[in-house]
Amino acid sequence: MFRFINYLKRIDVRIECRNFGISGWNYPAVKYLTLKTFIAFIGIVCSFAFTFTIRGYFKATTADPAPPHTLASAIAVSGEMSREAEDMLAYVKVPEDLPFAGEPVPWHIQPVRRRYAEEAAGEAYWLMPSVLLEQDRNNMYYECRRILREEKVPVDFVYLFMAESTLRNRVSPKGAAGVCQMMPDAARTFGLEVNNEVDERYHFEKAVRAACAYLKKSHGFFDNWTMAAAAYNHGYNGMLRKRAAHPGKSYYEMPLNAETSRYMYRILCIKEAMRNPTKFGYAVKRLPKSDMQKLKVDTAITNLKDFAQHHGVEYADLKRLNPWLVSDKLSNPERKTYTIQLPVIPVLEEQEDVHVPVAVTDTQSIGNIQQRLFKFRAPR
Repeated sequence: MFRFINYLKRIDVRIECRNFGISGWNYPAVKYLTLKTFIAFIGIVCSFAFTFTIRGYFKATTADPAPPHTLASAIAVSGEMSREAEDMLAYVKVPEDLPFAGEPVPWHIQPVRRRYAEEAAGEAYWLMPSVLLEQDRNNMYYECRRILREEKVPVDFVYLFMAESTLRNRVSPKGAAGVCQMMPDAARTFGLEVNNEVDERYHFEKAVRAACAYLKKSHGFFDNWTMAAAAYNHGYNGMLRKRAAHPGKSYYEMPLNAETSRYMYRILCIKEAMRNPTKFGYAVKRLPKSDMQKLKVDTAITNLKDFAQHHGVEYADLKRLNPWLVSDKLSNPERKTYTIQLPVIPVLEEQEDVHVPVAVTDTQSIGNIQQRLFKFRAPR
């Protein structure tokens, strides 16, 4: 208070106080006004404090109890387990016999169990079996497993692709694209065509085979599929530097960046959900594939819309079945042979006794119009 009064004196402020009837500098007037201001300020502070205290009390007493997955934050980084963390692990039910690509996971190490519990806390992984309820992604899932077997890569890597894209053609902020989320340079290195008209990262089979080539090259460096999976996220050059800096350590013991350090746990969560879908309320089964016809093309296509119309299909269906055609034309200067998928057009049964009415008026119902237009063959 007195510092404030001294400050007023130093800057030589002239105060007019009508309550005192005095004009000019008056020390009692200044002291009186300052005291009133100080009391008002204290009152405002007390009001805010009381309001927030009451709000916090009612919020604490009326809020729902915290769900089990919020307890993951109670797990100490050092690996020491609190009571809340033990409850969290009991809720998640960390598997004891879940390997990856035939390689054991050290579930006996407490930090490994902790990291899995933290990752499994989210509900997104347990919804993963729902992707197989869609016909396109269902077909991709089983087709991917077939390609992995043909390429001599463990089928567990289908869960890596699910972690990358949920089997959708996505584009990441960094520029990775397609189901396998490959960067343009890496895609070209492993034989995919990427330009303004053709982007084979969106060609499902070619992209998966290119990803398999990447994984096999990484496995050649590390002789370990888990490290090869981590290299798919971090790059095999980056993982080679990490291994050189920390010799003798496995992926689960190696200090990595935040994304790569949780990468394998994401894949393991998806595998656990996919191998026990009924536990999460899903009855997963293989759905039939849609009938398609494959057309070989080794010339230029100046307009894909005209191409689709010429073959009696919708342009939208052409683009849906061939997402790697990223433009509205295919110049093909090198005269490569491309395989374009087209939907199979069902052949209508032979019709007989087709009657066309002389006139159809607006007063007739749709049913009457259909009956007058066509007389279908009676079922035998």
